[in-house]
Amino acid sequence: MRTTNTPPAARCPCGNDDTHPAALPVKRRSVLGAMALLMGYTARPARIDWVCPTCGAVLDSVTDPAALERARYDEPRRAAR
Repeated sequence: MRTTNTPPAARCPCGNDDTHPAALPVKRRSVLGAMALLMGYTARPARIDWVCPTCGAVLDSVTDPAALERARYDEPRRAAR
């Protein structure tokens, strides 16, 4: 539930917002992070984008270092946003 202090959620062209259950977290890594993954090291993502599976629009992005560190090994959860 959103309060009056919370801005409205961004919606994609097909009508989904970032709270939709089908929104998928996509971890984006830097070039060095991708190279580290190839060598077997689990690098922290540079950011996490919540993407609509229907149209591919980015609904929300997470760049907070603490939240990115928590999502290093596991799938990010909605509470991590």
